[in-house]
Amino acid sequence: MKSYLLFIGCFISAFAFADGISTNSTRYIYPEDAKDITVRVNNESASPVFVQYWLDSGDSETLPAKLPVTPFELTPPVSRINPGAEQILRIQLIDKNSMPSDRESLWWLNVLDIPPVSETSSLKGKTQDNWPSVPGLKSFTALPD
Repeated sequence: MKSYLLFIGCFISAFAFADGISTNSTRYIYPEDAKDITVRVNNESASPVFVQYWLDSGDSETLPAKLPVTPFELTPPVSRINPGAEQILRIQLIDKNSMPSDRESLWWLNVLDIPPVSETSSLKGKTQDNWPSVPGLKSFTALPD
């Protein structure tokens, strides 16, 4: 009986987290000979969201403005996604020389969604200090076959 209740609890909680921003994968591989790769970002919530994207080496303590320059360019770096809509994020390697040629590299794609402030909120027109969490998605650069 306990295992049945645990299963039901896990099943229901999975749907509780289904609302919001999602991507088409949790890991992306950037082949060495590719011009770019694309990531599909979906807004499954009932309200529009503002989304910021960036790549880093996995240091979760560093803010995006303080990160070192990466050899990739993300287009667009920020976007507004309406409810039920999709944004295509393009990741392009712009500096091949800074990447090691004898091994794969690991980068983290960060997707930060900033929900709107409601019309009745006391924060309307003010800066919000309650930022949502930032999930990191792994992105690999692959060696040629």
